Amino acid sequence: MYGDGLQLYQYSGDFQILSVGDVIQARGSPSTNHGETRLKLSGADSIVIIGHEEVEATEVALDELDAFVGR
Repeated sequence: MYGDGLQLYQYSGDFQILSVGDVIQARGSPSTNHGETRLKLSGADSIVIIGHEEVEATEVALDELDAFVGR
């Protein structure tokens, strides 16, 4: 999954349930995969929900989509 453009990687995919707008704090080891920076998480307890913000959808044209991947 991605958080603010950073790949959050957990080998087993054991993520806790998050909602749109959750503000999180993630703890892990920095690494890269195919040139992409990521944070390797050890388990579901590596992510802590620290707040919540309202989120509005943004309309994006297909030719602008690359700028929004991971956001």
